[in-house]
Amino acid sequence: MNIGQRVKELREEAKISGNRLAKLVGLDASQISKIENGAANPSLDSLIRICSALGITLADFFAPTKDGEEPLSPELRRLLTASKRLKARQVELIAEVAEEWAEVNDSHRSRRAAKIEGQTQEAPAVFEIPSAAHKEGFEDIDTEGLLRHVEERAKVVEESEKKKR
Repeated sequence: MNIGQRVKELREEAKISGNRLAKLVGLDASQISKIENGAANPSLDSLIRICSALGITLADFFAPTKDGEEPLSPELRRLLTASKRLKARQVELIAEVAEEWAEVNDSHRSRRAAKIEGQTQEAPAVFEIPSAAHKEGFEDIDTEGLLRHVEERAKVVEESEKKKR
């Protein structure tokens, strides 16, 4: 594994600049650049701080796959990173929406599989927006849209909390 390339990959996925990462971990931006370009290796302490700033564990850094599973996609990693700035109820709502959408997707897959096998199943007349999403004002949006929405809402909540102080 090329540690520098992994740092750069994770930093870019987290949409953090090299300068911002350097500030978060207490290193010079030039040191982050050297690490990413393979000209220097971070100390264990620096690598732990880099991982923390990127919202991952050291184990996540070194184990992009676990038991043959694929690593988290950039979209899921963004969702997890954004969710760390949310309140418990907000995370709960997002989890409810995701679970309901997963059920809808599973249902669609089952209908397609049945259609392929020659069985007929009546399709629902209207695509239903998951109830948790509907209650909270979400629309039927794609994954990228959900991620953008979560990030925007987290910023709004954060700004609102700052104004209260």
